[in-house]
Amino acid sequence: MTNSNNFDDMLATLRRTEPYLADDGFTSGVIARLPETRQLPFWLSNLILLLFTAFGSAIAAWELPVIKLVTFTTTSMLSLPVLGAAALVTYLISYIVIWLSQNDLI
Repeated sequence: MTNSNNFDDMLATLRRTEPYLADDGFTSGVIARLPETRQLPFWLSNLILLLFTAFGSAIAAWELPVIKLVTFTTTSMLSLPVLGAAALVTYLISYIVIWLSQNDLI
């Protein structure tokens, strides 16, 4: 903790010792001319998410031994509840990642 306290003390010292530079409203004028940030609509972020999920799934399917995998899944795991649960888990994980990135937590 000594390093962060030392750094905070140095910043506080700089704020006290450096003079204020008047810019005659230049900074506020530049800030006023900046375009507002645009948020993607919820449906568009979901569409992008689904497209990239489909793209990633297509790449994974291309790289895997598909014949053996299809035989295994059709005989043991392919059912509507399993597919629905897998889709739900994928969607929830993707939504959490998007939410975390929009709130600058990642």
